[in-house]
Amino acid sequence: MTSMVSPWVTVALGVLTVLGTLGGALGGQFIAARTAEKTANRAIANDELRWTRDQERHRDDRTHDLLKHWSEQRFEAYSQCLTAFETWLDVLKDELDELRAADGDDALGLRNKAAHAAVREAVDRVHVIGSDDSIQAALMTYRDFHRYHHRIDIGNESGWMPDEPAMLREQFEAVLDTFKAMRTTFRRDFGFGSS
Repeated sequence: MTSMVSPWVTVALGVLTVLGTLGGALGGQFIAARTAEKTANRAIANDELRWTRDQERHRDDRTHDLLKHWSEQRFEAYSQCLTAFETWLDVLKDELDELRAADGDDALGLRNKAAHAAVREAVDRVHVIGSDDSIQAALMTYRDFHRYHHRIDIGNESGWMPDEPAMLREQFEAVLDTFKAMRTTFRRDFGFGSS
């Protein structure tokens, strides 16, 4: 007996071989496509994450730069304000030392006008970029300085009563205290404490 394989088995094996080869090739292509798709999706997600982080870093850098810029502007405004008030304080001291009659020293009056204008400009600048507490402190100090100078002007124009110069000297300490409180507020605004 010879073993003979029927033709349909051979054909069936041939068809299965072709189908297996095609199925393997198509399956491999499908698996490779899925892997490539997952890799591409992962790369896209990584790119989006990197872009988002870059945008956040750039935004943080810009925010930091802006905060630094405005902090520097505020520092300059506070410094200008303190310097202007110190100049006006010197003028007020000189006026107090030289309480005069109506025909007094015009140079001192000119110094006072210049100091007053510089203080007004500095207070306006603080009003634009200062904190609420600093704005209030600058305005209160300006008000007290202005009132004090006005009292000196009135006395110079109308004449001094005997006890008025002594009272003005006492009031000068209150004006000086207001200035010190403003300086403390400016320092606190920058986190330097109250010294």
